[in-house]
Amino acid sequence: MMAKLKRVRAVPVEAPEGEDELLEIFRCGEGSIYVFDLSPAWASRLLANRHPNQRKISKTHASIIGRAAVNGEFMWLGEAIHIDRDGRLINGQHRCLGVAQADVTIKNQILVMALSDNALLHLDATRKTRSLTDLQAMSGDRRTPTSVNAGILFEASGFTTQSVRTMSRPERIQMIRAYPYTAELSALHARSIAAGVKYTRGVLAVAAAALRLDYDQAMLFFGAIADNNAPSVPGGQAELFLRWYLRSRVSLGLATSRARLDALEVAYKATAAWNAWREGRTLKKLQSGRKGTPPAPR
Repeated sequence: MMAKLKRVRAVPVEAPEGEDELLEIFRCGEGSIYVFDLSPAWASRLLANRHPNQRKISKTHASIIGRAAVNGEFMWLGEAIHIDRDGRLINGQHRCLGVAQADVTIKNQILVMALSDNALLHLDATRKTRSLTDLQAMSGDRRTPTSVNAGILFEASGFTTQSVRTMSRPERIQMIRAYPYTAELSALHARSIAAGVKYTRGVLAVAAAALRLDYDQAMLFFGAIADNNAPSVPGGQAELFLRWYLRSRVSLGLATSRARLDALEVAYKATAAWNAWREGRTLKKLQSGRKGTPPAPR
C-alpha cells in the first residue's frame, strides 16, 4: 500500500543562495520525492554534481528544451529529475542545461532521490520511446511511414539534417501535418518497396520537393521508377539511371530507414535525374552535388 503523501523535511542538498530548499512530499524505503522550481541557479547546482558515468550531454537537445521553456511551450508531465543517494544528478541533465543556458525557470518540477546503489543502471528500463508515427496516431492524425516522415522533414529543412535535429517533436509533427502531399508520398513509398527499388529519405525528400513544383510531372517520373516494370517515361534515360542506382542500393543492403549518413548523397542523385528529365538532357552518370550546396530540384 502506498504511503500517504505528507510534507516532512527538506532534502539534504544545499540550495543555491537565494533559492528555496527542495521540499520533500513523500518518503519510502527506496527514496524520497521533492517538488521545486528548476531555476538557472538550481540547474547549475545539480549539473555541478553530475554522476561521473552519466551519458554525454546533447547540447542540441538541451537547447530544444530551453527554447520551449522560454516560449512557454514546455509541458508539465510530472517527469522527474533523479539524483542518487549521494546527491549526484543521474537523470534530467538536458533539462538542467536547457534551463541554465536559456536563463529561464520551469516551475513545479519533481525531483526523486533514489537510494538504490544501482539506480543509474535502471533508468528508462521500463520506457519505450514513442516514434513520430506513434505521436501522429496519438494526435488523431493518420500514421505515415517513418521514411516518408523523414523525407518530408528533410525537404522542408532545405536538405539539412542539422536543422531537423534542432526541432522539437511537436514542431516536427506540425511540419509533417502542413505538407500537402503526404498521401501521395506514402503511396509512392509503398509501390517502390513492392517493386524492389525502395524509396528512402533522400529520394522521398526530392519527390516531396518535385510534387510542390509540378504535381503531375512528379507523379509521372517518380511513379514510373516506383513501379519498376512500368514503361519508361518520355525522355526516360534519366529515370533508368535512377532506377538502376536504387536497385543496386537494395541489393547491397543500403536502402534501410537507418541509412542516414548517405541520405544527402541519394538526394543529390535523385535531383540530378529529376532535373535532367525535366530539362530533356542526356545523362552519362548520376553525379553528386558540390559539398556545402544542398540539392536543388527544379
